[in-house]
Amino acid sequence: MPSLSSLPLPLIGIALAVSLILMQELGYRCQRLMVRWGRTKADGEGAGHLLSAALALLGLLIAFTFSMAASRYEDR
Repeated sequence: MPSLSSLPLPLIGIALAVSLILMQELGYRCQRLMVRWGRTKADGEGAGHLLSAALALLGLLIAFTFSMAASRYEDR
């Protein structure tokens, strides 16, 4: 079995994009089934928590990026 570093980068990117789209579709269909069975409401009551988590992760990514850029600038 080849290691991940020996695979071509476009193949990894395409596989990642396809898997993300498939997982999004799977989550959408699971949510529709749960609404149909009456376990959750259709108004998207949990969307606020997901948005908060996604924005927090984005903030961490931006903070680490600026931190690395600042340290490289100081080194020069």
